[in-house]
Amino acid sequence: MNVRAPDTRRMRPALVVPSGAGDPTLPAGVTLGRDRVAISAQLAAQLMVREGAALQLVSQAEGRPRQLVLPVTVAAVLPERAVAGRAVLAPLEMLEVIEAFYDSYSLPEYGIEGTRDLDERAPAYAGLRVYARDLASLAPLQARIESALGAATTARTRDVESLLGLGRRLDLALALTAALAAGGMGEALVFGFWSDAARKRQVLAGIALLGVPARDLALFPMVQGLVTAALGLALSFVLYAIAGQVAQAMFGQGMPEGAALAVIGPGQGAAICAAVLALVLGAAGAAAWSVQRVDPARVLREGA
Repeated sequence: MNVRAPDTRRMRPALVVPSGAGDPTLPAGVTLGRDRVAISAQLAAQLMVREGAALQLVSQAEGRPRQLVLPVTVAAVLPERAVAGRAVLAPLEMLEVIEAFYDSYSLPEYGIEGTRDLDERAPAYAGLRVYARDLASLAPLQARIESALGAATTARTRDVESLLGLGRRLDLALALTAALAAGGMGEALVFGFWSDAARKRQVLAGIALLGVPARDLALFPMVQGLVTAALGLALSFVLYAIAGQVAQAMFGQGMPEGAALAVIGPGQGAAICAAVLALVLGAAGAAAWSVQRVDPARVLREGA
C-alpha cells in the first residue's frame, strides 16, 4: 500500500504486516485497532510523522475504477531494531479489507462496487509469522514447522546459530580463564595464610600455654579466611554492579526493554559464593593444619 499524510503530497510505498495482541514487535501497552496502526522508524522519518499522527493507506490495485483509502492513526513508531524498511503493522481485519479489495469484492462501507459480494468471500491465508521464545529455540522451531506443515520458512537461522556458537566459544574461553585465575588465587591464598600463621607462631604458642587446645587454635586462620572471603565477595558484587551499569550504558542500546546486558542469577550467585568459600576455607585449612602442629615450648625457646 502507499502511505501518505492527509495534508501533504509526500507518499511512500510500504509493506502492510498483520499484527495484534501478543506480537512481541509491538511496544508494551500498545494496542492496535481497526484504525490504529504501528509504523516503522524508516517510514515515520520519510513521512515526517510522529505517534498520534493521521495517515492514509492508499491501494495500489490495478483495474479498479476507484482507489481504496483507509484513514488510520499512528499508535506507535517502532524502533529501528524492531522492523526494517518501510512497514505498517495493522490488525488482521484491515488486511482482510485490503485483500477483499484486491480480489474485486464490493466494499459498501468504503463506497466501492466490485464484481462479487463480500459475504461470499472465504478468507484464505498464504503464510504466517511465528516468533521463537528465544534465540536457542529458533532452529528447532523452524525444523519442526517445516516437518509438520511441509511449508517453506524464512528465518535468519544461520546468523543466529553463528552468534550462539560465538557465545559458547566465549563462555568456554571465560571459563578457562576463570579456572586458571582460581588456581592462581588458591595458591596465593595457601601461601598467604601459611606465612601469616608462621609469623604468628609465638603469639599462638603463648595462647596455647594458657591452656587453649590446638583444635581451637586452628580456628584462628579459618575465621580469618571466612571473614576475608565474606568481605571480598561483598566488594566484588558491588564492583560487578557498578561495572554492569557502565557496560549497560555503553553497549546496551540494542537490548530489549528491561533486559540487562550482564546478569548473575540467584543460582549463579550462590554457586560463586560457595566456590569462593570452599577455595578460601581450603587454603585456610592448610594453615590451620600447621597451627595444630605448633609445639609451644619449642616455639618459645627458639624465639628466646
